[in-house]
Amino acid sequence: MSHEYFVQTVQTLCKHRRYLEAVSFCEETIAANCWPQLLAAPSEVICRYILADVCYYYTGDGQKARENFMKVVDIVNTDKAMTESVGEDPPFKKIVEDIYLASNVALEQLSISYEEYFLSLERENEVRPLSNRLRKNMEVIRNDERHGVAWALHVAQAAGLESREPSQRDDASAASKWSLLLLFPELKAPCDTLNTAIDKYTYHISNLIGNSTIYCMKIRHPVNGENYLFIAEKAIKTVRPFLEGVGTRDKARESLDKLSKVKLMLEDRKRAFESKGYHTVAPAGIKDFIPPGPLRDEFERHLLDGIQRRQEEDFEEEQRRKAEATPPQPPLPPLIHPFGPAGCLVVFLLATAICGYYGVTGGTKWLKWVAIVLTVVLALIDTLIVLAICHIRKKRKEAGL
Repeated sequence: MSHEYFVQTVQTLCKHRRYLEAVSFCEETIAANCWPQLLAAPSEVICRYILADVCYYYTGDGQKARENFMKVVDIVNTDKAMTESVGEDPPFKKIVEDIYLASNVALEQLSISYEEYFLSLERENEVRPLSNRLRKNMEVIRNDERHGVAWALHVAQAAGLESREPSQRDDASAASKWSLLLLFPELKAPCDTLNTAIDKYTYHISNLIGNSTIYCMKIRHPVNGENYLFIAEKAIKTVRPFLEGVGTRDKARESLDKLSKVKLMLEDRKRAFESKGYHTVAPAGIKDFIPPGPLRDEFERHLLDGIQRRQEEDFEEEQRRKAEATPPQPPLPPLIHPFGPAGCLVVFLLATAICGYYGVTGGTKWLKWVAIVLTVVLALIDTLIVLAICHIRKKRKEAGL
């Protein structure tokens, strides 16, 4: 599978609001690990970054986005040589470097502590110098840290700025940031901030799903509820623990009612979609539409090709290492040859028979003793030759000759 094919497929799926398919496609590609050995690590960096980007800017899953952005940073930090050219086609140095920087920028926005925020800035500065704006902002935040301002306040302010921008992408990124206050108890957000986070998170998730279904209607394609059902289920799971809080119980109950209605609507849409076989129908006027069935077939074909190529390369590499580690062995002698083991055995058996004959019928006593001694020696030699022939036959059989 080429990187271009992977990226274009994910972009097309996100463009048509097929979020579950996009996330599943990324995860299956990462799990398959079907890239050539030399490009395995840079390829995982690209795939995980795309997955994190989808979670952050399309599905509103800040937790999953953080995990994958962190994994990208860890992979690159483990092998800094990855930012050097792996080959002229494709040149990965610039790509991996840009992804590393973008991941650190995203982790700054999704940080859950001052330490995480400053660490991301330090890593970014190691690759490219920080801008004056970032340096000034860093000083302001350091001043807040010295004065004991809780980091939860910065998270709420950043999420509030996203909430002011009414767009599909900002609904997802705002939901990602508000979810941090709900998913990470270490932020120690006060009750009023938690209530605001619950309300805003529910609003943006509902908006995200609603706008996606409206988009499908605009392009005259039936809504596949399954592509958004996982988002609603994640939101319900995120909000439900706050039913136990005294100060958050009412707001959590109100939000869960809204999210449950959204979930029921999506389940109805999913059943209608599946019952009429719409998964094979392309929307009118859409040229780059990928039906789920052909997408799966195409992915499996690319995946199998990649795995087969990877196995062939691994086999060739193993054979090459074995050849380098094992000293060259002399060729096994042929069994049937005038000067081979069989030929020698025939000669020595003949000599043994002649000596045995003279040992029995020799004229003088001295000649008889010489013939008997030679017969015994030659018999021992015959035995050794037979053993040698058996050993050579065994080795030839193991070598497949």
